Amino acid sequence: MSWLLPVNTYAALISGIFMIGLGIFVFLKNPRKKLNIIYLFFTASMANWLIVSSMLFKAKTDAQAVFWDRMVYLGVVFIPIFMYHFGLIFIGKEKQNKWKLYLGYFLAVVFLILSRTDYFISGLYKYSWGVHAQAKILHHFFMAFFFFYVLLFLFEIYKYFKEVNTKDPIQAKQVRYLFIAFIILNIGAYAFLAAYNIDLNPLGAYFLEIISVSLTAFAVTKYHLFDTKSILTEILVAVMALILAALPFFMPSVILRVIAIGVFIIYCFLGYLLIRFTIKEVKAKESFEGQVKQRTQELSERNEELEKFYKLTIGRELKMAELKSKIKEIEEEKK
Repeated sequence: MSWLLPVNTYAALISGIFMIGLGIFVFLKNPRKKLNIIYLFFTASMANWLIVSSMLFKAKTDAQAVFWDRMVYLGVVFIPIFMYHFGLIFIGKEKQNKWKLYLGYFLAVVFLILSRTDYFISGLYKYSWGVHAQAKILHHFFMAFFFFYVLLFLFEIYKYFKEVNTKDPIQAKQVRYLFIAFIILNIGAYAFLAAYNIDLNPLGAYFLEIISVSLTAFAVTKYHLFDTKSILTEILVAVMALILAALPFFMPSVILRVIAIGVFIIYCFLGYLLIRFTIKEVKAKESFEGQVKQRTQELSERNEELEKFYKLTIGRELKMAELKSKIKEIEEEKK
């Protein structure tokens, strides 16, 4: 057995846990917000691909491998439409693109049903790093659907970035990080090549998903993409650290254990720097917001004092005018 097989297994598992962890956290921060709900669905579909792929690599027989590969598509068929739906909500254009959205969900359900048949996937390609089911005729149509909605999503996000780039600097940064994160995420789609008898290890795709999620987490923490604060950074760093701490115990050789320990140490150092930087940014922002709030309150109090003074002055002037009018009337009566 190649040493790549256990590496692929645990890399896919860790990436999937990391992905769904972010989705759950974002959802719990605001369970009623539609953007957060769809993002949870998207991360769940991604996590299904990654976690079930780890089961695929552990399959003992060809029949088990085909079974787990079919299970992978329970989530994969919904990845492009959840991504597109998330993008439409984010840019506020869901209503304008309803027919594309409904068509996408309809096609996703159709491909989910078709993925249960041998006309979608059947048989196995066996590689040194693992196995993958063979793509059949209906799978080609699914790939067209997949990349059509991915490109549609990227196109809509790019257009929106061009619109807000000169209007709202903070939102422009949110969109920029989101755009980059999803480009990196979709590069991981090269994992489909194994279904077409192209011997390319999908290991890199699993790490690309972690990088993508990390960029999204950065946008969440620094630019409040989902109205969250620095707590997300501590949680994600802690979860990932726990996973990496446990990883050496699952490695099949001493060399891989040493590599896993080295990765854990480096990650802890980088995680510490990330948390420190995030806390510093949040404190600076909160301090600035506090100063602005205090200054606004002072101005409001001064404005109230000026209004009182103005009313008092006007009242005095009216009384003086009335007094002068009465004096004038008395003088006229004397004459």
